[in-house]
Amino acid sequence: MHPALEIIAHLGRTEPSMLRPEQTLSSLKLSKSLGLNVLRSALERKFQRKPLLFGPSTTIGEVLAQIDPGSATAAETNILPLAARNPARWNRPAMIPSVKPASIDNMTFGHGIDIQEIASLPDPPAVPEADPFFNDHFAATELAAVKTRPDARAHLTGLWCAKEAIRKSHPDLLQTASHEIIISHDSNGRPIVHFSNADIQHRFEVTLSISHSAAYAIASAIIRTRR
Repeated sequence: MHPALEIIAHLGRTEPSMLRPEQTLSSLKLSKSLGLNVLRSALERKFQRKPLLFGPSTTIGEVLAQIDPGSATAAETNILPLAARNPARWNRPAMIPSVKPASIDNMTFGHGIDIQEIASLPDPPAVPEADPFFNDHFAATELAAVKTRPDARAHLTGLWCAKEAIRKSHPDLLQTASHEIIISHDSNGRPIVHFSNADIQHRFEVTLSISHSAAYAIASAIIRTRR
């Protein structure tokens, strides 16, 4: 049995022996961006392969083929090379806007939005920096700040939505890692976005809005791109 099946089974809440190559991730209820990203980061960390590209309609066999192209499971599923696959089937490429961003003077504008159930985010431990999931998706400053908040889980879900909205706002940001998008707040509580990559920081300006209800967090990002 391929070791990746244990990870997929754990996140899909089933037994590894029950998995089949032709099953899609959505059949395991791994269809939302948060669940897909949790799976992606766990597999990338375990097998040191980046980036892994998949979406709700990706089969288990296709996931294994990216991790281990020479595996028997990959051969059984007759996987095409990654470049030949239909981009509409994959989570991140599917986020690429179907129209060009609006243009005004010497800047272009894009928009992204994301919503998540707060309960879908893992409950942060007392020391979130020691947890691989939170280290993969949040910056050290974000994890330090959340320790002072009574609504830590809701706050981190809002940050998650914000990072997803930012990535969706422009095709060139789709592969930006979550921890490379750093969100802080000014004295009035307004969210401020900083990119750890200096080139991205120079190129993009982001206006961000984050909101919560009792059960959901949502974020909207308007991005301005310097030409």
